[in-house]
Amino acid sequence: MQSRAVMLRLSKYGAGVHRPSISLRGTAVLLLAMAIFSSCNKTEEFIIDYKYDYYPLETGHYVVYDVDSIVIDDFTQTTDTFRYQKKYVIDSTFTDNIGRAAYKLIRYQRGDPTQGWTLTDVWYVVRTETTLEVNEENQRFVKLLFPPDEGQTWNGNQYIDSVDANWYLWHPSAWEYTISEVDKPAIINGFQFDSTLTVTQQSDSTLIEKVISVEKYAKHVGMIYKYFSALEKNGDITRPWSNPESGFILVFSISEYGN
Repeated sequence: MQSRAVMLRLSKYGAGVHRPSISLRGTAVLLLAMAIFSSCNKTEEFIIDYKYDYYPLETGHYVVYDVDSIVIDDFTQTTDTFRYQKKYVIDSTFTDNIGRAAYKLIRYQRGDPTQGWTLTDVWYVVRTETTLEVNEENQRFVKLLFPPDEGQTWNGNQYIDSVDANWYLWHPSAWEYTISEVDKPAIINGFQFDSTLTVTQQSDSTLIEKVISVEKYAKHVGMIYKYFSALEKNGDITRPWSNPESGFILVFSISEYGN
């Protein structure tokens, strides 16, 4: 009877040699649970690349553009083309009228590379954490968003005076800026760039008018290309847009840059 009792006890609890394996398995499960809990409570750090280098603001940075300006006059029935160069230079910093750090953007012009530069005007640039604003002739434009992402849209003309005589004909309040390309290679005027972004500011037409405005930027350079056209058909709406009755086309293409 004593032997039978011992056997029953062994049958109920198992032989002693099996107990350590149960203990090791439990320990492994416990360690795994602790590891999972630890990883769930660990704070991961994400570094956001805002891509501010699409518009460098180092003092002394400059870009020279070849400019083509085409004017179509319906009164004289003539088309005139003007070619010249523009130079944009990042100058000194200052605090703007609402307390933000700003950069003077000095603009120069000359007829061709054999001539000296003549100062034409002073704009200024403000880069916030998420936007790039350029004040042109006292008109404030939101040129870029940071970080830029393909498909982003915004009202880049929200701060400008749409009643201004230079703007009201092109309905600027209706413009919707769109980033159509990001980090794409491009060749402009013989220069090859690995990473560029394109902002389509406006692309709209009716039976009698057509407005297109596009700017392209490159990393470490800034704006490398600009196309702006405002064309009209004043009488014959069957005319192709390649032969409008009036309007103008303005094209900026990079020709030099540096610091």
